[in-house]
Formats: sequence, C-alpha cells, structure tokens
Amino acid sequence: MLSVVRVALVATVILFKNVAVARDLNILILQETYPVECEITEHPGVDGVFQFNQDGERIPAKGGGAWNDCDNGSFLLPFGKQLIDSGMASSVTFMPVGLRGSSVKDWATGGAAYGKLQSALKVANRRQIKFDYVLWQGGIVNYKLERGKYYESIAKALKSVKLNTRAQKFIILKSITCRDLAHPPEILYQWNPLQNRFDGPNLSGLGAEYYADRCSLNASGNRKMAQLWKQAIDNAEIEGDRLQRESLIYYFKRISR
Repeated sequence: MLSVVRVALVATVILFKNVAVARDLNILILQETYPVECEITEHPGVDGVFQFNQDGERIPAKGGGAWNDCDNGSFLLPFGKQLIDSGMASSVTFMPVGLRGSSVKDWATGGAAYGKLQSALKVANRRQIKFDYVLWQGGIVNYKLERGKYYESIAKALKSVKLNTRAQKFIILKSITCRDLAHPPEILYQWNPLQNRFDGPNLSGLGAEYYADRCSLNASGNRKMAQLWKQAIDNAEIEGDRLQRESLIYYFKRISR
C-alpha cells in the first residue's frame, strides 16, 4: 500500500511540474564551426530576447555577440521569439560561444575555442547564472573526423561545461557535411542521448532553398533552424520527464520491498 502511495505521489509531482509556466530561460550555445569570413548584421531586437555581454549583464539581442565572433542574431532572434510565443518562456537570454573558423577539435583543452568557453563560464559563475539548456550547435562542416574522435571531442567540451557551471539539459545537433546544393546534405554523425544529453535537430532533410551557399543557412534556413531547436527542446523535456518518472518509480519499488 505504501509503495502505491509513493508512486502516486511521484506521478502527482511530475504532473504538476509539467503544467506550462512561462519562466526566464538562460541558454548556452556552443557553435562548433563558423566560416572563416562572416558578416555581422544588427537586426531589430525582439521583446524579451537578450544575450549576456562580457560582464555577464543582460543586454538586448540584436546581432553581434560578446562571446561569438560571427553571431549576427539571425538565428537567436527567431529562436527566442518562438520560445516566448509558445508560452514556454517569459524571457530568453542567450550566451552563444563561438570562434570564427573553428572546428570541433578547437574545443579540446588548450584549443582556441576552449579558452573562450572557459572565460565565458567564469563570467557565468561570477554572475551566478544557471543555464536551463546547453546546445551544441554542430557545424555544417566540410571535413570528416573519425567518428570516435568526434564523439570524444564533444564529450570533453560538454564535460568541461558540466564541471565548471550550473547547467540542466544538454542537447546536441547532428553534424552534417557540406554538399553540393543539388544534393541533400547527409548526417555525418549520429548522437545517442545519455545522461541528460538529448538529440538536437537533424538538418539532413533541409533542401537547397534553406542555404545561402554550400555551407551557410539563409534567412529561411535560420528560421527553420530556430523551429527545429524549439522542437528539440520540447522533445528533451518529454524524454527527461519520462526518464525521471521511470527512475523514481523504480527507486520506490526497490525500497518498498
């Protein structure tokens, strides 16, 4: 009887947790690769969408990031707007970290992107910023790295984040290769969710109409990317609750024996 009551309590807690309540979201974005050349464009801001500057203060997100060499706001602004319009967030503050011309290998200890990430995390800790989501924005890359080494590089970067700041869920984009626009891009690596790491968007289905060139998304592509990331966050919330529910029910069953 006691075990039944405990399981019921678990279900009640999770049900209450799933009631949609808009909140202030903080999102850390790690951008694997950017083109060597990039153009910074300032866009009209979106109400409720912010970014952290180099002092860890919230400023309106309009394009050009303190921690990202090539952030022009074309992806973050529609992404933040979707999170707010859906009722998931009352405000969204991004900390996008990226280094022009970097690749996944640059996020390892001693790499240029690693150094920038550590600086960003120190500011986040000093300001006591807790991230609701950490997004690995895998690059649309024109090279191939052996699968195991690619996984290893991502795992090291995410471990560094986990050890050096407060973060909840990690969501990882599937990387794809640059291809001729006449052919659909292919998934370069798959990622299996594990330990609060969840699948991000799959870009392999995007057609040529979403690309400005072989490797860069156009305005429509950035809006589509924002939509796909919103779906990935929704899926991570559902999957995370399922795993939590199964773990708690299993735990209560064990201790009630």
